[in-house]
Amino acid sequence: MKKLTILTAVSVLFVVNVLQAKPQEGHEGGKPPKEAIAACEGKAAQDTVTFTGRRGDAVEAVCQQMGDVLAAVPAKGKGKHKDE
Repeated sequence: MKKLTILTAVSVLFVVNVLQAKPQEGHEGGKPPKEAIAACEGKAAQDTVTFTGRRGDAVEAVCQQMGDVLAAVPAKGKGKHKDE
């Protein structure tokens, strides 16, 4: 019974921790990363761009309208970064 209580307490703490996690630096929850927004400045929807991702790699993407923001979205299906 003691093991079950400890396991339950650890599980609850884990779930609470996950639910309270902060968004990644440079990425506000629900909004595209600032790098993706900056890559599309002065561009139009569907323009192709390359920007430096959070891991420091070059990412090929297409500018897409996301609410009131134009942001670079990595090309679907390719899943490739320029340095691969």
